[in-house]
Amino acid sequence: MTDLSGAVIAHPIGSQNCAIVTYRDNHLMVGSPQLRDTMTERSRPSDLLLAALVTDCTFACQESARELGVLLTSMHTTAQWERTNSDQSIRIRLALTGPDQQQAERLVCMIKSHSQTYNMLQAGVDIEFEIVL
Repeated sequence: MTDLSGAVIAHPIGSQNCAIVTYRDNHLMVGSPQLRDTMTERSRPSDLLLAALVTDCTFACQESARELGVLLTSMHTTAQWERTNSDQSIRIRLALTGPDQQQAERLVCMIKSHSQTYNMLQAGVDIEFEIVL
């Protein structure tokens, strides 16, 4: 028997394009009209990539701030898909309170080197950071 303890599992439910995604004790409905996006008014599987990316970047930023001794009093990380011509890219917006511009730029460099999700995704899609202080 295969061990599925670390697997992400999708169970289709109801109509097409709707599933419950399970990872350990976490459950998320994907494709539900209650979870909205700006393009189709349904969450898309690719939106879960953005969720993983912003979470990973948030944790990497917090860890990097501690390593560098940078005061980080608050942060808000957002990501969104952007379409230019026929290409898609991702824009990550870091709203930071505490660091100055130079420290914030250093934190972005550290995020790029510490975030596993960023490193996987940037191989296939352009990812830009915007810093708001």
